[in-house]
Amino acid sequence: MDIQVPIIGRLTADIDLDYTPNGNAVGHFNLAVNRTMKNKQGVREADFPYFEIWKKPAIYLAEHTKKGCRIAVQAVYRTESYTKDNQRFYKNYWIVQSFEVLEKITTENSIPQQEQQNQYQQAFNRASNQNAQDQQFQQQPIDGMSQYGANTYNER
Repeated sequence: MDIQVPIIGRLTADIDLDYTPNGNAVGHFNLAVNRTMKNKQGVREADFPYFEIWKKPAIYLAEHTKKGCRIAVQAVYRTESYTKDNQRFYKNYWIVQSFEVLEKITTENSIPQQEQQNQYQQAFNRASNQNAQDQQFQQQPIDGMSQYGANTYNER
């Protein structure tokens, strides 16, 4: 069983949506995720993990988000290796199992700062509590979009 991790961040660019030869949608993106600890200069640095999302959730996320949008994802970590010119390379990335759009980018953002913080905390708590439920909800095929984003899926 894979361990799912909740991650909250902002899209660094629009979702790169492609299709496999057999017609499955696949989206690629990076999130800007602030570290919890400050560096020696007292500044919070950011990490930019790479994500992959498949099928209907990829299409939904690409259509309803853009650069700068804040989202919460529930994801599992993957590492792949391959050999090219007798040299071994590794690819590290996250596979998105579910997501929630926390803040859409608009011309005027009318949500007060405190309300945004409450939304972020609620989404993080929901994502953190999802692990226990996911153990019972073992990887079922997508049959549509849930209220908060994508259902889990079982094939790529």
